[in-house]
Amino acid sequence: MFVIPVVLLMGALVAVCVACFRRRSFTKRVRWCADAAVCGLAAAAVVYAWGGWKMFAWDIEETCGLQHGEIWDPAFAGESYFPLSKRCNANFDLVPSFVNPTIIVLLAASAALAVFACFSQRARKDPLRP
Repeated sequence: MFVIPVVLLMGALVAVCVACFRRRSFTKRVRWCADAAVCGLAAAAVVYAWGGWKMFAWDIEETCGLQHGEIWDPAFAGESYFPLSKRCNANFDLVPSFVNPTIIVLLAASAALAVFACFSQRARKDPLRP
């Protein structure tokens, strides 16, 4: 449900950043915003991969019981990839709680920077502006 907008957002970010990098006549501000958008997108991918790594368990029952000291409850057990979650029981998740908000903030910041870079470049080329 939430995967489609995130994939579209990431695709739009990549398209805007590729379009910006193909042009060589930038101002410093536009180049900085495009670079920051790409770095934010890369950071979101790294945080997502790290959260995905935390989800990995050969045997979820042993992982919950031996490594985390939690009781595995199959009624609440389950996993999802967006938002990242792999529950041991109703109160404990293998993925740290800061991972999903960090991904959302990084993607939103990347989108805002890419849009700002795009509009700054267009405003610079507008012949009616002094």
